[in-house]
Amino acid sequence: MIPRKGIPRTRAKYLLVLTLLLFCHTPGLAQIEELVNQVDAAEQGAERISDSIFNIVHFCAGTLTIISGLAFLIIREQNQDMARKVGNLVIGLLIFWALAAMADTLAQ
Repeated sequence: MIPRKGIPRTRAKYLLVLTLLLFCHTPGLAQIEELVNQVDAAEQGAERISDSIFNIVHFCAGTLTIISGLAFLIIREQNQDMARKVGNLVIGLLIFWALAAMADTLAQ
């Protein structure tokens, strides 16, 4: 067997691992920062989408309230049972619209 000179094998492994830990952590931190930036961008995009959906629901609730109110005015003298049902629908839509407005106020 030929005698070796230099660093023993176990010390060389430890030195290699230490070198890798010291010099390779920077790219890992950069990847973590990039991931955090992407999560922030996705969160802002989701917030804009949720605001758009909420505005659409709010608009639809207002439109349906107006339409059902007009239907109640037309039906109320013709059919008592139908007028009661449409009246309950109008009240339900008004409550929903009021709750949606309160949720919008709390969200801001």
